Amino acid sequence: MVKHMGFLEYLDAEEIDYLILEVPTDLFGDWVVLDESQWRDSRVKNWMYRVDPARPEQNQRRHVHIAQSKHINTKTQQASWNDNATQHDKHSFNAKIGSNKTVQVIARRALGLSDDVILERVTDLIECQSVTLIEENMQGIESNLWQVSPIQSE
Repeated sequence: MVKHMGFLEYLDAEEIDYLILEVPTDLFGDWVVLDESQWRDSRVKNWMYRVDPARPEQNQRRHVHIAQSKHINTKTQQASWNDNATQHDKHSFNAKIGSNKTVQVIARRALGLSDDVILERVTDLIECQSVTLIEENMQGIESNLWQVSPIQSE
């Protein structure tokens, strides 16, 4: 026959090494997120990640920061993405880190995104801006070429 114990009796039982308690997140409401805003080991050597909650009052989505363990306090040595796969910190996003396939896998897993989601990279934006600037400059050069009068020979 199985003896049923009360909660306090259960905690005092000597044969119990640990207790796992599952609490539905809807009981917490919006006031606490237990696993966010803490640097965590990614289980990939030297890489850490931190998931920060959405902050609607600051117009921030839920997002992940990824860095090597020695750089968790250096924003320019991190890559970060929002939960919709856009970059989070565009001004400090490290393109080299962001293009690392391992870092992208860590980001997708931390945010619960599928493997086929393409994460936005700063190089994508730079390439797009560069093409636009080149096109604008070429248009300026072309119009200036037509305005130059031919050299008059004497």
